[in-house]
Amino acid sequence: MVQSSFIDQRLTTPVVTKDSIARSEVRLDGWKNILTGAGTSRDKRRYTSFDATSFLTKDQLGFMYTGDGIVGSIIDIFADDMTREWGYVENDPLNKQKAGKIITYMESLDARTAFNTAGKWARLFGGALVFIGVMDGRSPDMPLNMKRAKKIEFLKVYDLGDILTYNCKFDTDVKSPTYGSITHYCVQMRAGAQWDEVYIHASRCIPFFGKRVPSSIKGAASLQEIRYWGMSEIQPIWDYIKDHQNAFGSVSNILLELIIGKYTFQDMDEMLASGNEDKFRTRVEAIDMTKSVLHSVLLGEGDAYERDTANLSGISDVLDRYMMNLAAVTRYPVTKLFGRSPAGMNATGENDLKNYYDSVRTKQNAWTPFVQKLVDIVAAVENVNVPVFFKWNPLFQLSEKDQIEVERIEAECYRTKADADERYMRSGVLLPEDAYALRFKEELGNRSFEEMPDLIGQAMNKGNTPTEEEDPDKKKEEKVPEKKEK
Repeated sequence: MVQSSFIDQRLTTPVVTKDSIARSEVRLDGWKNILTGAGTSRDKRRYTSFDATSFLTKDQLGFMYTGDGIVGSIIDIFADDMTREWGYVENDPLNKQKAGKIITYMESLDARTAFNTAGKWARLFGGALVFIGVMDGRSPDMPLNMKRAKKIEFLKVYDLGDILTYNCKFDTDVKSPTYGSITHYCVQMRAGAQWDEVYIHASRCIPFFGKRVPSSIKGAASLQEIRYWGMSEIQPIWDYIKDHQNAFGSVSNILLELIIGKYTFQDMDEMLASGNEDKFRTRVEAIDMTKSVLHSVLLGEGDAYERDTANLSGISDVLDRYMMNLAAVTRYPVTKLFGRSPAGMNATGENDLKNYYDSVRTKQNAWTPFVQKLVDIVAAVENVNVPVFFKWNPLFQLSEKDQIEVERIEAECYRTKADADERYMRSGVLLPEDAYALRFKEELGNRSFEEMPDLIGQAMNKGNTPTEEEDPDKKKEEKVPEKKEK
């Protein structure tokens, strides 16, 4: 009896060491079975290899985005979640309407929509560009002068189809920190039927990059856009999308032929052999007409009619596996990509959503320098001289019940701190100025306690002596009316 054996092949190769030449062993181990062919030349797995696929063109990607709902969802959902809650500007001074100057200016430019659109085009095509229309007295191909920036007129978004990477100007100085980057973007602008090529300096632009391509295969890529900007998020998952769509398309074809009627004619062979095809066709049409009108089938002697129904058992499980596979390669939860409720015992989907929002937060952190560049330009336009920083709002929002519970806990925490501060001030350990600086100075700013009435002292002294309700043993002192002198 021939059994599976573990083959241990050892190749000795000389290795030069510091002191002497030693011999090392390179192990090439594997399982082989002569009868089944496992591990031999008859093993089918030995002929499985990965073949390089061609890159999708921008036209193909554009048509897929507009014509395939799954592709559109894969591109849109992530970008929409990144900008859904947007953010705020730390140290943003208030305007006359008691709103932040910088964040209000960004809202007037519709910055959230511009970043959302640029993020979508970067995910779809592999790159995008936001052109900041700063009015500083210079042409777009000149470096931005922050000191002379007076106004931002617009934010325009261009996808990779409008960026002529071949005509862009690159930094070729090997000693420059921006070596290899684009210094002047060549953008193809369209106004109706008119096309213009405009050079824009990099200081006036915010570039968005796609999925990075490893350096080892950059030279093999024929498109310069892919080598510099990156590739589409659809590129590595295209085969999985095709499998998913083919699976659902096959089910649709099965549903079209879910019920098939079978006719048995005793003299069918004779009619076809004698050339009476028209007679046979008329006979079938008459049977179908009676079935539609009378809801019954009229058959001749010896004829028969049967209905076969396709078996759909197990199809739903197969489709679920395709959905899970596509969700896995896109890194979307099934609940997010397909809108399905979680299934299984104790399934809530909270962990999946939390992990997904963690990945969104990671991408937001990568976007922070892009938004910060716009914030700095707006700060220069608005003459804001303090350091300002853009912060993202939380992605995971609490329910109304949870929010009320959080506010209750915060109120109890503030009350506890206030009681502690009051005790410290009574004992002389803490001054009112110190308590204010500790609790409220960051939000309310500096206050002069010399000019302010001693409200804190009045509140502390109030009630030091027990009232009648607090001390029932205390008796009221009757006041004797003074006698008026005549």
